[in-house]
Amino acid sequence: MRRGRLLTVRCRRNASYSCSSNSFHFMPLHGNSSGSTRCRLSAALACFAAALVPTHAAADRYMLDRDHTLIAFFWNHLGVSFQAGRFRRSRGTIEFDPQRISDSTVCVSISADSIDTNVPALDHQLKGSDWFDAARYSDITFRSTRVVELTPRTAEITGDLTIRDVTAPAVLNVRMNYVGAHPLAGLRPRYETWKIAGFSATTTLKRSQWRLSEWLQLGGKVLVPDDVEVRIEVEAIKAPQDDEGGDNGCSG
Repeated sequence: MRRGRLLTVRCRRNASYSCSSNSFHFMPLHGNSSGSTRCRLSAALACFAAALVPTHAAADRYMLDRDHTLIAFFWNHLGVSFQAGRFRRSRGTIEFDPQRISDSTVCVSISADSIDTNVPALDHQLKGSDWFDAARYSDITFRSTRVVELTPRTAEITGDLTIRDVTAPAVLNVRMNYVGAHPLAGLRPRYETWKIAGFSATTTLKRSQWRLSEWLQLGGKVLVPDDVEVRIEVEAIKAPQDDEGGDNGCSG
C-alpha cells in the first residue's frame, strides 16, 4: 500500500491536527484535544483535498537478465543473403512504470569484444581497429533521452548510442510483451518473489554514422550496405531494494 501524505493543520489556541491523505483519519497533535469546530473542519477539508491529487509511486528498476537477453544484427551480404551476428554480453537497467511509460529510462552497456558472427575470422576483424576497436573501446552504450508512448504496449525510445568515440542518436521501436510475477512462480519456489518484464525492440542503423564504413564499396560495387538491422529481445528482473544502486554498466 502506498504511504499517504501526512498533513498538519495548525489553529489558534495551541491546537494542531494531522491527517493521512489516504485514510481520512485525523488526530490532535498537541494542545486541546477537542480543538475548535473550525479547526477540525479545516483539517478534514485539507485531507479530502489532498486525496483528490494523485500520488505516483517511483518507477521500478529492472536489471537485464543476461541469460535471456538477445542483441542481434543483420546485414545484406553482397546482395546474395542476409547474415546475422550478435553480442553475447550486455548489462543494464530499465526504470519503468507501466502507468507512466513516458517517464521510463533505459541504460545498456554491451561488451564490444563479445561480438559473435559464427565466423571466427570475421569476429577477429570486427574487434579490430578498423571496426569496433574493442581493445580501446570496450563498451558500446545506449542511454535513453526521450520516451514517447505510442500505445499502452508500444513506445519509441530515442537515445544516445556510443560506439568507439562516436555518439549519435538512435531510435528504438519497442513493444512491452509482459510485466508481472514470474510465470514459473507457482511451480518453483525460488521465483515466488520475482517480478519480471519482457520487451522486444527493433531499429535500423546507418553504420557510417559511427564511422564504421569498411566494405561499403569495392570497385564501384556495394559490398555491405550502410543499413544494419538490429533486433533486441530483453527479459529484465526487478532489482532488489538493496541492489538498486548497483552497477548498471553505464556509469561515468
